[in-house]
Amino acid sequence: GGRGFLGRVGAGFDYQFADRLVGGVFGDGTFSNIRGTLQDGDPYLSGSTNENWSWAAGARLGWLVTPELLAYGNAGFTQSHFTSAALQDSHDGSYTGVSTPGFTANGWFVGAGFESMFAPGWFWRTEYRFADYGAHTLAETSGDDVGNDIRFRPLVQTVTSGIVYKFGWPGMVPPGI
Repeated sequence: GGRGFLGRVGAGFDYQFADRLVGGVFGDGTFSNIRGTLQDGDPYLSGSTNENWSWAAGARLGWLVTPELLAYGNAGFTQSHFTSAALQDSHDGSYTGVSTPGFTANGWFVGAGFESMFAPGWFWRTEYRFADYGAHTLAETSGDDVGNDIRFRPLVQTVTSGIVYKFGWPGMVPPGI
């Protein structure tokens, strides 16, 4: 498990294909501090790594539930960087002198969310995203000595919420405006 925070910026293009069907493409970049745990095969060694940046490119398909509410699903490619991890003794928390290197990993993501218009062109977006970066073998090192390898499979789940502006969104005006 992991915890942390993130900030995301992005750009994209949506097109309304039919009365209620919307499709689009997008790209985004994330700056984060999401901390996760590495566990050595030796049950007494563990450490923390951070996902400190990622980017994604993908496509989405949505359904206009009402003229002001879009529900959608998305999928695509993602890349992320994970920091090195200093391994500690699981019993007393002392540093063991063993660490793993940082690395960058490619993967895929799927997600779902909704956008609700609150003013012309302005939307509140909430999204869940699951990203799988595949399995990686990380070499443990301690000074000039090389230890065991750790097999690590980063799976990252995020929930984000934020404000989105859409340029030229056709004729949508929220109720009461």
